[in-house]
Amino acid sequence: MTYQIKQAAFETVMAEIRERSKKRIYQHDFIAWQWDVLGERMYEKMAEISNDVLFGEKPKTLIKSSNGSGKTFSSARWAMWWVSAFPPEESLAILTAPTLRQVQLGTFAYIKDRYGFAKSQAMLENKPNPMPGW
Repeated sequence: MTYQIKQAAFETVMAEIRERSKKRIYQHDFIAWQWDVLGERMYEKMAEISNDVLFGEKPKTLIKSSNGSGKTFSSARWAMWWVSAFPPEESLAILTAPTLRQVQLGTFAYIKDRYGFAKSQAMLENKPNPMPGW
């Protein structure tokens, strides 16, 4: 084998190892996933709520809130994280709201918008898939 072929094989293997490592990290760190994949940061209280919802020990998280405080926005991010950080056979996101219109114009609008952004970023970097999932 020539040096160039060995180097190309090495780079391919290392890229795969890096991707697997990122996936393992993202499964336990929503904040890292949101920053690395979506390029977003969240304020401290929402980060605390996200960690409680996604990794908390209790089955439910109750939070006092008001209109426009980021609940729908965050739930869209949590769903995107869930289906991209875990294998398809282990992940299912079911999103609900009082009406179908709220799901379509709220949660799915946020998902569609951010997925479009991630896809455009992936195209700029010549990556085939904008999300690090399966």
